[in-house]
Amino acid sequence: MVTSKVIATISKVFISLFSFGLLFFWIYLQFFDDKSQTLNYLFNLFVGFTYLFVGLMTFNYALAEIKPKMKHFLYAYGAALLAWAVAQFIWAYFNFIVKAPVPYPSIADIFYVIYSLLLGLAFWFYFDIFHARITKASIRDSFIILIGVYLTIFFVLFRPQYGLSLPPLEIATNYMYPLLDAMVLSLAFVALRVEKKEEVGNTIYVVIAVFLQVVGDILFSFRSANKLYWNGDISDLFFLLSGIASIVAIVSINKSFKAQLLGKKE
Repeated sequence: MVTSKVIATISKVFISLFSFGLLFFWIYLQFFDDKSQTLNYLFNLFVGFTYLFVGLMTFNYALAEIKPKMKHFLYAYGAALLAWAVAQFIWAYFNFIVKAPVPYPSIADIFYVIYSLLLGLAFWFYFDIFHARITKASIRDSFIILIGVYLTIFFVLFRPQYGLSLPPLEIATNYMYPLLDAMVLSLAFVALRVEKKEEVGNTIYVVIAVFLQVVGDILFSFRSANKLYWNGDISDLFFLLSGIASIVAIVSINKSFKAQLLGKKE
């Protein structure tokens, strides 16, 4: 009889092979001059499946016999990954079915925003799980990082059009994306700073995943604003790398949760 442990192992191997296979797919796409072919759209669709698979794996881990706070973290993180996957599938819908450029903002942007908000909620649960000591210094640093990253993204790298001639919703979206990126990145670095030394090894993978996602957002915004973006370009590579980092993060954190349950020390 196939046990749940065997199924979990097979799932991890499949998700890992699928995701790393996409890295070679991305390299393959760089050799074509035509950047609007079906293969380019398929790449972005498959990246969405990476987030879908990792999100479902995270939900599966949440069903284990672990503390409620740990379940809350896994559900929030998993839901964030699923929200990003849904946004990517909506993007694919415009590419394959509508066969038209994705409008901005669109329904997909709602799910990209939900991803960031759920990720922020996941960090809140993560702080609570390990009883992170939130000090005045860490709060001060979080605000410094938040403001610094926001100003850097918005005024130096992103520089979106925010004139009054634009639709109000587009103006709001232009301001919101850099703020959300700055928020999750500041939370990630604060988590790394206030975390207990024995848990930093797990936290670093989450920080890497968030950092790669933010870099992907910045590149996408910059390249789109300058009419340089194409499906499967460098920004999409960073989104894929973020998904891969999430695989490592969730597997590592799940092992830590199980160790706590068994009274062991990782």
